[in-house]
Amino acid sequence: MSVPTHLRQRSSPETLLCTLEGTLGPVEEPPMGPSLDLGLAPSSCTENPPVTPVRDPGDLSESWRGDDTAEEADNTSEEASIVSYGRAYGTPPEGPPPTGGRVPVQQSSILSMDDEERTSDNELTQLGDNGPFNNIWKLLRHPAHLAVFLHYLLSSQMKPSSLLFLIITNLYKLGTGKEMKKWAYEITSTFLVQNAPLGIENIDETILKEIDKVLQTSQEQQGQEEEELKDIFLKAREKAMEQLKCLLVEFRNTRTIGLSGLYMPNDVTLDDSLRDKNAELHIVESLLLTELETLGKEDAENPSDYKSALASALATVLKSFGVKTPNAVALIERFPTFVAREKSRLKFFPRNKKLAAP
Repeated sequence: MSVPTHLRQRSSPETLLCTLEGTLGPVEEPPMGPSLDLGLAPSSCTENPPVTPVRDPGDLSESWRGDDTAEEADNTSEEASIVSYGRAYGTPPEGPPPTGGRVPVQQSSILSMDDEERTSDNELTQLGDNGPFNNIWKLLRHPAHLAVFLHYLLSSQMKPSSLLFLIITNLYKLGTGKEMKKWAYEITSTFLVQNAPLGIENIDETILKEIDKVLQTSQEQQGQEEEELKDIFLKAREKAMEQLKCLLVEFRNTRTIGLSGLYMPNDVTLDDSLRDKNAELHIVESLLLTELETLGKEDAENPSDYKSALASALATVLKSFGVKTPNAVALIERFPTFVAREKSRLKFFPRNKKLAAP
């Protein structure tokens, strides 16, 4: 009998500490499941990510809110939380726009308003003083709180690019291979290339070359695996997550010193929204529609690329929330949106062009 000669390297406390502080390299994503798609990267503002349970992708009635106990577990990599987010919501069939003043949701809401599972009193107690603002995973499970955070970024002149990029790339993965290829050009040219309108920091040429390689290959090999396109933004999402974690820390500090009232309803109103989806949707509309209206009024004849891209991204987010008042529907329909199945009207991206320098 042969004797194994391989010895497993011991782990030191220093190595474990370094790992916990955020040194997690990119990993391959598994097949899509219904968890939140959030990305993870090293950051000075890292938070402990949750372990997202995998549920049946066909069960569209399951809550997007997930399992709090799973969220508290440590050391979850990108593969546990990324890509699977979108599958929970499914892809509705194409058809004529619905009547009755409801916005047609092209990729199904990333934060479903039809969920009957509401937050319990026990959950409110467990969330603590910052509630869903404790971390990104909790935040994305509560539309009203997410709208507050996005409103804060817009009102305080902080670029919301990282948050918008994460939300839009979640929706992106719901498309077919052909759709994802088209959408990937729009997303890359809006958020990732040099001088992009909603540019994310620290996107280097290596990331762009990897994206470009996948897109160019997909033109030559029409039967390319869809998984390559689904994984295309993995590293870029890590960079966005670094920025987003730091922004959320700044927001919590604003709450601590009592200035959050400038950007959000009071805590009682927000707590009510955890139990009442109508109250939740009202907060979303009251905060984000105002921002979209402002963008629509500013230099409507000749808007800058930044404002055009921001308006399209914000309209995409509102549509995914499922806002339904007639005024909201009419306003959103004025703007082109990302990940749209109809012919794109976005004008700030090159189609079928190389995105990285040779």
